[in-house]
Amino acid sequence: MNSLHACELASQHVVMFTNPCTMQVILLHWDTSVRLQTPSKRRSATYIEKYTGIQDYSAKESQRTQLVSNITKESYRTMMNGAKQLGMDAALINSTNLYVFFAQLEQPDTNWIDEINKLIES
Repeated sequence: MNSLHACELASQHVVMFTNPCTMQVILLHWDTSVRLQTPSKRRSATYIEKYTGIQDYSAKESQRTQLVSNITKESYRTMMNGAKQLGMDAALINSTNLYVFFAQLEQPDTNWIDEINKLIES
């Protein structure tokens, strides 16, 4: 992406990531101390059952629907607090930049979008 836009920082501003997986951030809705070490569904299934009651999680559509139905406005705030605590280096386990993107999306001012466009278009 950086070479496509001829901008060293393009991907930093437009690519969202979680390491080791998105489940890391999803689990922060219930426990900001969870730190997954692998994207293994089997490894995260214990946490998922503990916080949502979903047994033997394997990411089937019905399980994903049930998981997402447990996310609330209040749990979103908990997740944001937890995501803010994680590192932002994509190469490191337990890192994400979703906090930055979600925080920007919460703002009524959308000038940040124009700033990103300027960075990647120049």
